[in-house]
Amino acid sequence: MLRCRHVDFSIHIQDIVISEEYRSEKIGYTYPVIYGASDHPLLQKENITIDDCLEYSFVDLSLDIRSTGEYLNPLDSELIKQGKKRAVALKSGQLSTLIESIKGTDRLIIGGYLLEQDPILDSNFTAIKAFDTEPYMVNIYLIEHRRTLTSSPHRWLKTMISESIKKGFQD
Repeated sequence: MLRCRHVDFSIHIQDIVISEEYRSEKIGYTYPVIYGASDHPLLQKENITIDDCLEYSFVDLSLDIRSTGEYLNPLDSELIKQGKKRAVALKSGQLSTLIESIKGTDRLIIGGYLLEQDPILDSNFTAIKAFDTEPYMVNIYLIEHRRTLTSSPHRWLKTMISESIKKGFQD
């Protein structure tokens, strides 16, 4: 999409620059958090484990529905290593659709820790379990095509994107 000029920047969790045509810059980090309803049954437990969470179904955000590669979030990658897997009831590229789909249910969703600051998660939702240690920490990269490197509007937008993401990490 960068090559075809459909997008000017891509934000990714891997430094996937495959040629001199692209430039990648680390702009922050994140880690996965399992969210659910503020009255979710898991919140009655003192020490919630991943196995406790796996007893419930999940909704899943598809970050790039046009991608030909399979993206596994860090939590799923670790689960596979342990021979475990989430039951996914619904996938969508629209976060608002997923949030609506779990209202009034025991379904769970995995998001980055900054999702808690997003107004889309109102008082009906809360963090159930955070995975804020290694191996779950994930770097975030901004990837751009070479043609935009000297463009003033692109440099300005890149600065705005980077500052916005970095500000989120400081809040």
